[in-house]
Amino acid sequence: MLETNGKLKALGFKFDAPVNSVAYTRDGEAYALGLGNGAVHVVCGEDRKTIAVHKGAVPCLKALGQDRFASLSDDGTLKVIAKDGTVTDMADFKGAWTERMDTHKNGSLAVAVGKNVHLWTKPDAAVQILGPHDSTVNDVFFAPDGMGLAAAHRDGVSLWAWQHFEPQKMLLPWKGAHLAVTVSADKRWIVSAMQEGALHMWNVALKRDYQMRGYWNKPTQMVWSADKKWLATSGAEAVIVWPFDKAGPDGREALQLGWSNSALVTALASHPEAPVLAAGFGDGAVVMIDLVSRKAFNATASSGHAVTAIVFSPDGDSLVAGTENGGGVHIRLME
Repeated sequence: MLETNGKLKALGFKFDAPVNSVAYTRDGEAYALGLGNGAVHVVCGEDRKTIAVHKGAVPCLKALGQDRFASLSDDGTLKVIAKDGTVTDMADFKGAWTERMDTHKNGSLAVAVGKNVHLWTKPDAAVQILGPHDSTVNDVFFAPDGMGLAAAHRDGVSLWAWQHFEPQKMLLPWKGAHLAVTVSADKRWIVSAMQEGALHMWNVALKRDYQMRGYWNKPTQMVWSADKKWLATSGAEAVIVWPFDKAGPDGREALQLGWSNSALVTALASHPEAPVLAAGFGDGAVVMIDLVSRKAFNATASSGHAVTAIVFSPDGDSLVAGTENGGGVHIRLME
């Protein structure tokens, strides 16, 4: 499934601050890199520009709608960036520390702000405040249909749904710090990454939950394969991949795929169409992994600086990655 002729075309970048986040617009015409100094570098065709957007770092960039980016800073501001570099204000959280958000293709956007989640069901809608939760919200993730979201916090994950009326909350409890959360395509499974190096998985339909221990580090990176049958996670020197077909992961072994010089996995992305993953490592390597053949190859060599963010283009023909020392690369995978 995964093929290369060894002639990947790469465009390199070097910035004066770490690359903290990367994103493509959903129409695939532009990509952006969010930097540790508050700037965002936007590339649209041959046009490239670095824009001063925030006063703080940019830990999160997401596609907004089809042709814009949502840019969230830890200085408590949320901006919208057009492909031409135009910046507009969307929200000011009055100095709150903000670093996690999610967007959905239907235009919804959610930001974790202290014990609350600020939700826009579309960019021009009035903001709704979900919460307060019992503790700080560490991550948010939209349900695949866009009609609900999961919020990870201490001692559990809260599910919010708004199919017909005002948003309603359901708590999935489990003691401990839940740092990241994701939702399966059929909404049967909620998976959280925990501080103590474990995953917690709830099968909502069966009202069962499972604790998957044994990670070497906090598994804060989680991505679903294109066919939704696998969940890939960080937290080790290889990508840990759990099966989520009809049988589910209970009682089954996870795959361990891809490695680079005993470095930890630091970033993950899933190809939008093929069962292929891209993994960034602590030594700077980017490794491509084929889930069918279970083979891997290096897309970039080790640079000595950890990969901090990675994303595929919507058509899967290219990917963008950034590193902690301000390096960036755009790799063309297909001719």
